[in-house]
Amino acid sequence: MGTPIADILDDYSVNRCEDTMNRYEEGHLFVAAVRVLRHQLGAPPSLEELCSMLGISVEAGGATCRSLAQQNILEMIEDPFSVKVIIQDHLLLEELPDFRRRKRAKSVI
Repeated sequence: MGTPIADILDDYSVNRCEDTMNRYEEGHLFVAAVRVLRHQLGAPPSLEELCSMLGISVEAGGATCRSLAQQNILEMIEDPFSVKVIIQDHLLLEELPDFRRRKRAKSVI
């Protein structure tokens, strides 16, 4: 009839723990964090606030934000005291590579 829930949960936990996040998942994480902080702060978050929320270094967060900015997903706006991060076009996230999603799609076919 259907797949037992235990099998689904086992598959989910295996897929979640395979490696680190891929670019697709990381992009979604950064965009979601910008949205949450924008809601909480009532203004675009700084790079430091974004990295603090995600628990990563400013250097690593800056590199990811720059990469997402080059792809027009995020925009980084510099003011004299900080760098603010805003969402430019979240739909472009779907163009990021997601090898796990492709692997799952192939297994369905």
